[in-house]
Amino acid sequence: YIAPVPGNTLKLTIAASIQSFAERAMRECIAVNNAKAVSCIVMDVNTGGILAMCMKPDYDPNEPPRNDVAALNELMRITLISDAYEPGSTFKLVSLLALTDDKKLPITQQYNAHEGRRVQVGARGPHVQDDHNIGSMIDMKTATAQSSNVYFAEAIYQNYKDDPQRYLNFLKRLHMYEDVGFTNMEEKLPRIPDPKKKEGVGRWSTHSLPNMGYGYAIEMPPIRTIVLYNAVANGGRMMAPRLIKEIRRGEEVKESFSPRVLVDKICSDEALAIVQECLEETARTGTSKRYFTDSLTFRVGSKTG
Repeated sequence: YIAPVPGNTLKLTIAASIQSFAERAMRECIAVNNAKAVSCIVMDVNTGGILAMCMKPDYDPNEPPRNDVAALNELMRITLISDAYEPGSTFKLVSLLALTDDKKLPITQQYNAHEGRRVQVGARGPHVQDDHNIGSMIDMKTATAQSSNVYFAEAIYQNYKDDPQRYLNFLKRLHMYEDVGFTNMEEKLPRIPDPKKKEGVGRWSTHSLPNMGYGYAIEMPPIRTIVLYNAVANGGRMMAPRLIKEIRRGEEVKESFSPRVLVDKICSDEALAIVQECLEETARTGTSKRYFTDSLTFRVGSKTG
């Protein structure tokens, strides 16, 4: 007989009602899209507190695989933290920030989208195409709202082809090379091509820069996407995601976890205003307008990917 011992109590940032809504939305998403996997995160802009976090496939801790530790570990992985994926068009936010803050381009800056035709970006670069005809010469706001791959591939290539390291240095300013605080949950760092590497994983090629412009040739876990977008909504201040508020033993607080700033200011106020305007246009008239048609009594910034 072993007498019970009082344990620690975790006080989480999770909001039960928001978690419930997130799980319901996730189930609906799987049903509508016949999806194999879905992840959903809701994060408080000002504090970084995670209000909801769920994913499919998940696991039932009460029914683990019998005698198969490897299978159990695989199921228990929190994929939205520990798995890296190509972010696709959601990464165009990074391109927007680089072009407006580092290169000081105006929102009226135009590039040719080639009316939906497949075009080569750079003399030996990749062939890129939009999934619909956006027109020919389009500006930055239209390119964001309509998610033009050609525009962002061309814009990043033209502005950084002579100094790609400058683009990567801007990614460092966005905390892309460091963890966000979940190393104990097997957080995966972004995989970013390196101009010094010519072979193997992370190697650099003539395709790397334009592909990164619209969200490819780079991989990162979903938690990084929301951390970046929250910084834009938070006036440029990037907060670390936080899951635990306190550890208690009875009524005694053994340890508390305060909000933590990763980057005090990711860009200038002028660049931030342009980026916010572009993301709002995406919700108002762009690729995500059908999701927000009935709810634009408040400001919404969004991006499809």
